[in-house]
This record gives sequence, structure tokens and C-alpha cells, in this order.
Amino acid sequence: MNLADLTATELLAKYQDRSLSPVEVIDAVLARVEEFEPKIHALYALDPAGARAAAQESERRWRDGTAGALDGVPVTVKENIATRGTPVPQGTAATELVPAAADAPAAARLRDAGAVIFSKTTMPEYGMLSSGVSTFHQLTRNPWDLSRTAGGSSAGAAAAAAAGYGPIHVGTDIGGSIRLPAGWSGVIGLKPTHGRIAVGNPYAGRAIGPLTRTPTDAALALTIMTGYDPRDHTSLPTPPLPSAQSTSGPPLGSAPSGSAPPLGSAGLASAPPLGSAGLASAARSASAGGSGSDWDGSLLDGSWADGSLDGLRVALLLDAGVGLPVDPEVTAAITAAATVLESAGAIIDPIPPIITRDMLDGLDRFWRIRSATDIAALPEERRAKVLPQIREWVSTATDLTASDVFHGYSQMSAMAAAVTHVFATHDAILSPIAPITAFPAELAYPTDDPAKPFEHIAFTVPYNMSHHPATTANVAWSSTGLPIGAQLAVPHHQDHTALALANHLHTTGTWPAI
Repeated sequence: MNLADLTATELLAKYQDRSLSPVEVIDAVLARVEEFEPKIHALYALDPAGARAAAQESERRWRDGTAGALDGVPVTVKENIATRGTPVPQGTAATELVPAAADAPAAARLRDAGAVIFSKTTMPEYGMLSSGVSTFHQLTRNPWDLSRTAGGSSAGAAAAAAAGYGPIHVGTDIGGSIRLPAGWSGVIGLKPTHGRIAVGNPYAGRAIGPLTRTPTDAALALTIMTGYDPRDHTSLPTPPLPSAQSTSGPPLGSAPSGSAPPLGSAGLASAPPLGSAGLASAARSASAGGSGSDWDGSLLDGSWADGSLDGLRVALLLDAGVGLPVDPEVTAAITAAATVLESAGAIIDPIPPIITRDMLDGLDRFWRIRSATDIAALPEERRAKVLPQIREWVSTATDLTASDVFHGYSQMSAMAAAVTHVFATHDAILSPIAPITAFPAELAYPTDDPAKPFEHIAFTVPYNMSHHPATTANVAWSSTGLPIGAQLAVPHHQDHTALALANHLHTTGTWPAI
């Protein structure tokens, strides 16, 4: 296997036993990038020299016994997640390119854990599209089919994950921007419980989360990035460790004592603070435990901690009630996924649509006036650089009344209440991620209509508004060979339950040879 395709847990195990060096791994990842990047255009601000220097420092820390919990693992972060010294263009040529003064909270936690952040990844115009269309970046394409979009707005992150640019990629999500591209690119994409990972610029519904090839790596990345940061007033403190697991472990980077649970255990579902001995020990044990292929799903929280799905109440949502009609191949794939969970003991309960047309259209109106306000504040010469489809979308904002905008804002709470009602009687919600498979790469929207930009997000956006965690799993392939993803949403703070359920369903087989 190419070193660029190894999972994070496999890399940590090999670094631990000295059978592999972070320098060898970053060289393999950069070679993969050199081969594939001219075709998929997933990266921004690639820094080979900085990456090799960071890998050499990581190699020294492993040799000295001072390695961090993610030391030497190649990572990318979406370009709107600030990294010190790199401008944040937000996918548009209209942005002034000013180097960021400091790492955003998620980037800082990854770097403090020893991750090698070797590049940023692309995003579409202002992150407002579920495609890779941008006036700043080259068009990002899907590694499974270069004529198709990788999705968005975490376009580059999803493409990089599918292409094997290392194991961990970090994106953002305000309406499906992690999950949509993850589903269309055949990878795991987790939108965590709101506030679990601090966001440098918090906003209603906005979340940061990992895109990976395995649920195990997503769980590891989530654990590293979890925690409060004063720059995000909505961020949550790191959950305490269960009493069964002590935080008094060996020094950071030391060999595992055997006392910490494997990554798939309930113990790591509540992670210790970043950089503590407990997290280092848990991550070491995770790496010793093997890859996602032998993870038995024991990361399930609460009653499901033993990996059994007996009695798990799963709401099956096949019709969003609004938006594009669901492709029959997508319906068949999600129905088959429900059968898999049912065979493992889950109780499958079909449910009616959760949200309404009024909710989705109201959110559109609120987002439109917000974007129109931001764009109107730009000088004319910069305003002219904004993608024409975005300018057309916001052009009708002046027709909205104050009542329209207030009603639109209120639909975020209406969605949250609707989702919470389902969780009063169910432990998880299984649905499509999107009603369709990946659409042509050149289109800004799957509808190709700026007046109807959100007809594909009705399955994903409710959980941004309700703050519930939701993850993806690749469950099937279309007749044209495109990935079909399922979405699994769970109650607040049960992020690891979502990933454990995804492990029951996730399948990839051979990764794309671009």
C-alpha cells in the first residue's frame, strides 16, 4: 500500500514502533499531490518545504519520546479556517488577501498535537455553494469522476480525502458543507454537536469537523479538536473522562501503558483536554488497536457501548418533504442501509418529512439578506469580482421586508424544534445526505438556478439549526459508479455514536485511481 493511503491510526502505530518515519509519509503524500492535483485542484497554499520541516521535527519528537497525540500525521484544513501567515480568501476574488495573524482554534489544536498541516483546501464562493465553483480557486473536481463536482463547500477537503492526500482533512458546515461533499466523494464527514469544536468566527449553525476515509480517523480527529476556546462564545468545555479512565497517564509521547481504552471504546467518547497525558495515552492505544477495518463499533455511547444495536430506535427518513426529488437509486441505497442496521438489532421506523417548504424558503431569505448586506459593504471594484450567480441570488434581497427577514430567521428555531421532536422517540435518524449523486462540476448549483440554490440541502440543514451531530457513510454506488452516502444523525453530544453507526454501514473498496 502507498504510504499516502495509510490511516492516522496506522501511522501512529508505525511511528510508535519506529517502522515508519513522518518524513517518509509526507514525501509520499506530496508525491500523490504532485500526481493528482493537476486533475482535481483540491489544495490552496500548499507548503512542501514547511511540511517537510514539520515532519522532520515530528521525527525528532518521536525519537525523543515527546511526540504529541497526532504527531507526524498529515492534515489539511479548509481555507476559511485560519492558519497563521496565510490569507483567508473565502473562495472569492473579492477578498483582500491579508495573512491571518494566528491559527483558528481547530488548527491550533491540531498543530499542538503534532499534526503536519501541509496545505489548506479549496472552497467555493463565500462557502455559499455545494460545488467547487470559485472566482479565486481553480475548479475542484471529484476524484471518482472528474466531470462531476466533489461537492461543497468543503470541496477540496472531500476531494483530498478521496484522493488520498493523507488521512485527515478538516472542513466547515453551515447547511451540509461537510456532509454533502463527503457523501458525493465517498468518505466519512462528521458535523459535530454545535460547540464541540470551537470555531474562530462563530455563526448560527456553523460547525467544524473532520473528513476522513474511516470512522476511526474521524473519531480521533474529533477528539483532538474538541474543547472550549474563548474566541468562540458557543464552544463547549471538553467532556470529563469517565471515572474508569484516569487522566494520570505516561508522559506525552511515551509508550502506551495498556490501561487506556482503544479508540473504539466508550472511554474516548469523552476526551481529556488537548495535550494531557490522558489524551496522549488514549491516542497511543488507538494506534495500537489497528485500523478502522477491525473496529467493532464499540464506540457507541450509553446503552450501545457493547456494540449491539438491539433495541436501537432508528427513524428512517426517505422523503425530505421539500426540494429536489430523491433519485430512485438513492432511495434504494438508504433502504438497504436500514436493512443492515435492522439485521444488527435496530428497530427501523419510517417517519414523515421533518421540515417544510416554509422553513427552507425562510432560511433562504435570511441568508440572502445577510449575504447581500456583506456584499453591499464591499467597494464597487471588489463587488464586481463576486461570482455572477451569487450576485444574482442576492439581487432580490431588496424586495424583502423586515417581516420577511424576521420570519426567515425564526425558521432556524422551527427546524430545531422539528428535529428535537423526532429525537424524543428515536435514538438516530437515517436518511440520504442528498437527493442526488454528484452533479456536473461546472455548475454552481445542482438546479443551475440562482433563484433555487438550496433545493438539495433539505436532508442536511436541519441538524445545523438543531445543533445535533450528523455523519456520513458511503453505502452504495450508482449505476454510473458514483458514491451514494447515508446520513446518520443522533442526539446532542453523542457524536461517537454516530461514527459507530457509520462503521456498520461504511464501504469503499478500492479508492479512485485518477
